[in-house]
Amino acid sequence: RLHWLRTKTEKFMTTFNPHRAKAWIDTQSTAEFAQYRQGGAALNGLNVEKTKETMLKLGLPWDEVEPHTVDRMTWMMPMLADYPVEILRFLRDVCQLTETMEESLDWNTVSSRSELGEDQVVVIDLGTSTIKVGWGGDPAPSFSFPSQVDGKPVLDRGVVKDWSALEKLISLAYEKLKTSPTAYTVIVAVAPKTPKGHKENIAKIMFNTLKVPNLFICTTSYLGLCWTEKLSSLVVTCGAGICHAVPFYEGVLISHAIGRLDVAGQDINETLQNELQAKGIHLNPQEIEEEKLNCCRVSLNYESEKTTESKLERIKAPEIIFSPNVIMKETQGICEMIRRTIGSCDVDTRRALWENIVVCGGTSMFKGFIERLQEELKTLTPENTEARIIPQKNRLLTVQQGASKLVFWDEFYDMPISAADWEIEGADILDEKCLN
Repeated sequence: RLHWLRTKTEKFMTTFNPHRAKAWIDTQSTAEFAQYRQGGAALNGLNVEKTKETMLKLGLPWDEVEPHTVDRMTWMMPMLADYPVEILRFLRDVCQLTETMEESLDWNTVSSRSELGEDQVVVIDLGTSTIKVGWGGDPAPSFSFPSQVDGKPVLDRGVVKDWSALEKLISLAYEKLKTSPTAYTVIVAVAPKTPKGHKENIAKIMFNTLKVPNLFICTTSYLGLCWTEKLSSLVVTCGAGICHAVPFYEGVLISHAIGRLDVAGQDINETLQNELQAKGIHLNPQEIEEEKLNCCRVSLNYESEKTTESKLERIKAPEIIFSPNVIMKETQGICEMIRRTIGSCDVDTRRALWENIVVCGGTSMFKGFIERLQEELKTLTPENTEARIIPQKNRLLTVQQGASKLVFWDEFYDMPISAADWEIEGADILDEKCLN
């Protein structure tokens, strides 16, 4: 979590390691990491005896039964045993310091954004129901507000309906940040499969009207991939207007296999409202949203629980994500969408995708959502393959935190479109720079 510490450590390790390989430090909490790695990481390709000797020198734990496991530590560099003891000791101290600080400090206490200096980056997430805006390097958006102008929605299931209204919303985002659009590079997150014409219109607003210096348009799924830092992953986004399953293999988008489900958060709200109205309970949209967030949950077995649940609407509304037929929609549920997406990918990629499923978006935040998803996916996976969902405490923040990781990658500064490039090449540059 402490990106400033992590970045400095990675640079140090990359510079001084004997193989000149790029170092990567995993900064998840011990509890989260243990959930999907059972504590520690495999030290593949190491000389076991030499590794044992080195670890014991440092006073680190060593497991004789499973010697390739280092308890409560993550070492992702090749041939760890060949590192000088001084560097290993430095890394050990950093790991211990991070674990200690993790309990007592939060993102705002030690902000990694300060490390960027003049290279700070604005992050704007164009959601169907909500616009979120913040700074790259921060753990959460600075502000969020409805994607509406004069009470009218500006986006419908990820698609912009009113471009002049969108311009007003983006201008409002900069006003809330109290910064000029001309000052900093901006990342704009859009829905997967956003048409090129829509990206071109966004670029026109950003460059021609707001005069931003650099622009990177990417999908929310790509930022989910950045969050997990696993280049082969299936990113499942569950938003207000739409759900997607987006596969990446070795960092490359498998675009033909992207799955889409037009049942999402706004449909849950509508179902909840209809069920309550049938009982004579009439709530306004804000009250419906609060009822959904505070009272609804995903049932682990809807068919059995619906006969005993006194307030059926609380489990029926979110059930439509898994079984749209509950509201007479003839479409696949989220688990079938995931199965079809992975099944549409090359056979050699499927195992990695099943084992690295990233879930993000507010509609995935219901109590019981991940547990239900995990149970249903177990029945859909091929033989000898495990469906594994990478744990994330607050899936509302995946986009922001993915962007906050991305801005520290050395590769990032070649990704945005510059104002000069836009001036020369126009929309053609979108084919080169906005492929995700």
